[in-house]
Amino acid sequence: MLSKRIILLAAAWLAAAQAPAADSMPAMAMSGGLDASARMAASEIIKVGAPMYNGGDKQGCYHLYHGGLIALRSFVTHRPELVAVIDAKMAAAKAAGSPADKAFALRAALDEVVKQCSAEMKKPLWDRLGGEEGVRAVTKEFLVTASVDKKANIDRNGNYPLTAERVARVEQLVVEFVSSVTGGPLKYSGRDMKNAHAGMKITTAEFNAAAGHLIAALKKYNVPQAEIDELVGLVGGTAKDIVEVSDAP
Repeated sequence: MLSKRIILLAAAWLAAAQAPAADSMPAMAMSGGLDASARMAASEIIKVGAPMYNGGDKQGCYHLYHGGLIALRSFVTHRPELVAVIDAKMAAAKAAGSPADKAFALRAALDEVVKQCSAEMKKPLWDRLGGEEGVRAVTKEFLVTASVDKKANIDRNGNYPLTAERVARVEQLVVEFVSSVTGGPLKYSGRDMKNAHAGMKITTAEFNAAAGHLIAALKKYNVPQAEIDELVGLVGGTAKDIVEVSDAP
């Protein structure tokens, strides 16, 4: 009964970490979200279990770690080597004699979850966004929604018609630009931001409206909030070169 409650608790931690739906985003971006969720849940399980172990409740700590790892295992199936570690440590715990030894074996598995899933955060932002596949998917969504929003005014009141060719070109340039500022391999082939937008009389409100569509696209593909904030910060830095009409209060 206790083990079942622990599994539900770990599952709640994982849900609170906002893990992405597997059918809603490219594989690499999805794995980044799963890693973030697994890392957070494993850290919380350790935070609760360590005082139990040190306080003498070795049996309770073992049950906590065991139930938590059962829930965590399904979140790291994209990391077969980590699944193998979890399985091996759970087998070792089952064979161990004392509750202390059982808990000790499972703590090693939880530590490995934190270690391997933290490594994802050391990758360039480009990789954490899902590489070209992830960034292109977000860019397509951004262009679809922003292009029909009069507040964003992407076509500049019809002066820059959004033909299929123009949309394809803009998509490629956006992907290249994101690559160039996030550590990706693609080189930006367009003009600098100031010259590319000169004379368009883009307002602060229009820039912000477009940025809102970018954020919505990132959220649709369940990009973790840390990565959203990092990318939006980089994109926001271009406002000084793009906005020509300040309509901020």
